[in-house]
Amino acid sequence: MRYLTIIQHGPVQDFIHTARRTDDYWAGSFLLSYITTHIIKKLKDMGGEIVSPGHDNDPLAMAVLKDAPIKDEALQPSLPNRVIAIVDSQDADTLKKSLNKIKNTVLDEIVKLFEKAETTTTGNPAAVSQEQVKDMFEFYFSFTEYNNSCYGDLLKEAENALAMRKNIRSFNHFIAKGHKCTQCGIREPLRENVSTNTDNSSRPALINYWKKLRTGNHKYTFKDNERLCAVCAGKRLLREQFNSGGIPSTSTIAISTWLSKIVNTLKDDKINNFIYKLDKKIIPSNGTRVQGNSNKNNILFDIEGSCFISDSYSRFEKDCNDDQKSAVREAKKALEEMLEGHSKPPKYYTILSIDGDSMGKKIRSLNDREKHKEVSKKLSEFTKYVYETIKSKYHGYVVYYGGDEGMILLPLSETMDCMNEIRKEFTRQITSFTLSAGAAIVHHQSPLGRGLKAANEALRMAKKIEGKNAFSFNIHIRSGSQIFCASPWEINGLDVINYLKEWNTLYKSDALSPRWYYQFKVIEPTFQDERGLYNVELAMNELYHILLRHTADNKKNDVFALLEKTKVIHYYPGIGFENFASMLYTPLFIYRKEEE
Repeated sequence: MRYLTIIQHGPVQDFIHTARRTDDYWAGSFLLSYITTHIIKKLKDMGGEIVSPGHDNDPLAMAVLKDAPIKDEALQPSLPNRVIAIVDSQDADTLKKSLNKIKNTVLDEIVKLFEKAETTTTGNPAAVSQEQVKDMFEFYFSFTEYNNSCYGDLLKEAENALAMRKNIRSFNHFIAKGHKCTQCGIREPLRENVSTNTDNSSRPALINYWKKLRTGNHKYTFKDNERLCAVCAGKRLLREQFNSGGIPSTSTIAISTWLSKIVNTLKDDKINNFIYKLDKKIIPSNGTRVQGNSNKNNILFDIEGSCFISDSYSRFEKDCNDDQKSAVREAKKALEEMLEGHSKPPKYYTILSIDGDSMGKKIRSLNDREKHKEVSKKLSEFTKYVYETIKSKYHGYVVYYGGDEGMILLPLSETMDCMNEIRKEFTRQITSFTLSAGAAIVHHQSPLGRGLKAANEALRMAKKIEGKNAFSFNIHIRSGSQIFCASPWEINGLDVINYLKEWNTLYKSDALSPRWYYQFKVIEPTFQDERGLYNVELAMNELYHILLRHTADNKKNDVFALLEKTKVIHYYPGIGFENFASMLYTPLFIYRKEEE
């Protein structure tokens, strides 16, 4: 008999977003894709026909299926955490046993990766990885007999069964001993000997052990206050197991376009002095290039991004003893001399979260297995396009992208161009499908977990737009305040992102002073009536007068044209005044923070 089968694994959000560094976030995303490829391999070994995800040209899937080394492009997380297949089996009970066997076999493969990390960290045979890892990962599957019924109906039936299974949560007995991992706050940290020192009195020994660990090969792998469990340590060390290079830090992402613009204008003697003063034994200066700068011949691209931001040096000093602080101050002085006469590097970057709109509903409406496979193939091809485009055209980094969803880190200056290009290409390659995006603009020193949360909040805002096919910005100012705006990608034929870019262009050319916005915001309460409703007509009139007062005489026609487009957006139903005002603030903020 044939069965339409769905296997899904996780957790997704908690596992991926428990991240303090870009390495952590990549590792969580990669492991979920890695699990998916092993599930695909086991199903194909059973003679199963994979419907989704498309994987024929996926580098990671090809490496796993051929038992080849996982390196280069195969290290790109590119597959979702769900597999749909047509599987032959004698009966339902036999299929259930086979799927459980797949689950256990794949889980054992994952445990081996974490056991290697534990042995590397503790120097002892793995003792806790199996318990901690197996307690964390979840596998669910459902299946329905593949008969002559409509494919869409069968898929819906299998998905409903999967949802019912997931509602029956499996709770394992979990004994929380001793202190907690400083990253996840759930599991017990690794130590030299897990069988001893598990009570509260072991804290000094635990701290001393991790301090000792950082004096060896892991000086910059772990921070001074980190004490990680087997899961979090395994994620941190995962790239070492595949002999892979590092991932650009958020600071490196933030400054990437700025550095590429000014690097050829810097004086060689100033560069050499800065490199000389940047003592690598004191300052963590070894960085990883963004792929957009990978072919450029300049040593500055190999330096950690935070080393170009003067504010970072006060943090470097805190990690030094008194004898080393003078060296940090000299490095900071050399940096200031090198950048004299140039703009300061940006301190903000963007986390772009992308997700397809109503994909499940649209897939079920296809009513044909072959059409589903064709869409899966196109989604796989689009994944390849995203990775190649970011590498060749932009200065960002794709942490994960798989079909219709992903997360991309971008420098501030490329945010609007990149997100607009991706959404347009998606609708071109995969007709009748749309996607939404949430862009969180965050400070380079903000905790990565907070930034990921902000990106997901932005995506949820976009998903609230009626009909979706929308975007949202979440400006996460370092002081703690947040500014949201959301809109459809297009309003009555107007490309809203290009409209926002026009504002940015006016600021850059000094055609329009940013001061107009603050004057406009001050009189905002006057636009409300006694019921608290905004008078859109009055707001537009005031906007007209204020803008003209802050526009260069030779650019007034450009502002007139922009005001006509502004009317299209402001009068559009669903775009409230506060949302509208925040939308106008977004290109202003990007302009101000592109180069401090």
